[in-house]
Amino acid sequence: MGTGSSSENALRVVPSSDVFSNKEMVALKSAWDDNGPEGSLLKDRHGFTHYIIDRPTSKKGMMQPSTKGIIVLSHGLGTSVRVYHQLAAILVDDGYTVLRYDFYNHGYSKYAGGLFGKDVWIKYTVDLFVDQLEDLLLHVCAETKETVVGIVGHSTGGVVAVASNARWRTKEAKRDVIPSVVLANPALFLFKKPFVQASADMFPKTLLFLFKIIPFLRFLVKKNYEEAGEKGFAIDPRTNQAVYPDAKNKQSMVTRRCFGRVKGEKEHPFIVPGIYGAGAFTLSAKLLAGHRELLLGNLTSSPDSKVHWIWGNLDLTVPYTENIGEAEGWAKNYDNFSLSTIDRLGHEFFFEDTERVSKDILPFLNKS
Repeated sequence: MGTGSSSENALRVVPSSDVFSNKEMVALKSAWDDNGPEGSLLKDRHGFTHYIIDRPTSKKGMMQPSTKGIIVLSHGLGTSVRVYHQLAAILVDDGYTVLRYDFYNHGYSKYAGGLFGKDVWIKYTVDLFVDQLEDLLLHVCAETKETVVGIVGHSTGGVVAVASNARWRTKEAKRDVIPSVVLANPALFLFKKPFVQASADMFPKTLLFLFKIIPFLRFLVKKNYEEAGEKGFAIDPRTNQAVYPDAKNKQSMVTRRCFGRVKGEKEHPFIVPGIYGAGAFTLSAKLLAGHRELLLGNLTSSPDSKVHWIWGNLDLTVPYTENIGEAEGWAKNYDNFSLSTIDRLGHEFFFEDTERVSKDILPFLNKS
């Protein structure tokens, strides 16, 4: 379980001026090329969570409660709520309220633990991810008077969905399990990592300390993330060319802006610590088998909670070809687990073709 509790640190919405210094806000706007955070900022037990609630509108154009409940959208490592802009609109059109949020040190969320609340170089464990989501759901369900009926977790967000339900199926849990779980290319298997990420698996605390005190070394985190990002988009095995080159180039530019690689633009102040911390302390190779065990435990212990895994067959980040057989075995052994393959899409399929992916998600959510 995570440290602290919601009761010890009252949940409340705060203005951005209470979260970011002027210097941080200037850098964040520059990195994201926008005018600041849309939605709200929640003060929770570990920091500040940026979230957006998308709701259906009446014929008069007023936002109103949904007829179906809340779907949570949980993003992947190094991205933000932006990945789900189109999917959120599709789900709202179908009658759902949608909750999008940024992980700590991603987008406009900020970890505020450590010495004087200023240390963003953290051991970003799976418990920290679950603590954040737990606090957010406690607040949002009270705010909207609606119930969470499903979650879509992409990549790292899939691990968060699995780990959250694993906590919430215990007798001591603060909330019920989420009944419908969509795992979209979940990071339960991973490719052979680049050098720094592989080193982090062996010496996570040492590298965390070095990156924290020697800013120059942080270029290694950026380099490795960009190298891993090359595997994220579908590559045609016949031509070795990107299937969706425009989407790949667009997202590459977003990453370059966040890393301060675009001339005249400022670096995102927290994204590098966020990427390293989660990669080393949640997504390390030695932890992946444990995440898969949590999934199987959920399937056994929570038969009323249904899980649907969607996998792009050109996914190299969560390698499809090498691991599809194991997932197919789960589909045979568990009545509450289903599996879909989407042809010619890669790991980042929400950037490639959200509409195609949504046609697989909606029937599952509506049937569950």
